[in-house]
Amino acid sequence: IRRVMEAIDLKVNRLIRLSYGPFQLGRLARGNVKEIHREILENQMPGFFKT
Repeated sequence: IRRVMEAIDLKVNRLIRLSYGPFQLGRLARGNVKEIHREILENQMPGFFKT
């Protein structure tokens, strides 16, 4: 994102991550974590887990 914006002469001061892969972070505070149940992981990331 920074390089794309730089290419059109715009400077990015800060970026805020809204999601991480298929997972929306919502209001998760910086430095906090949230457990994701295995069933959700298997559903969101098919092929990652060997069955």
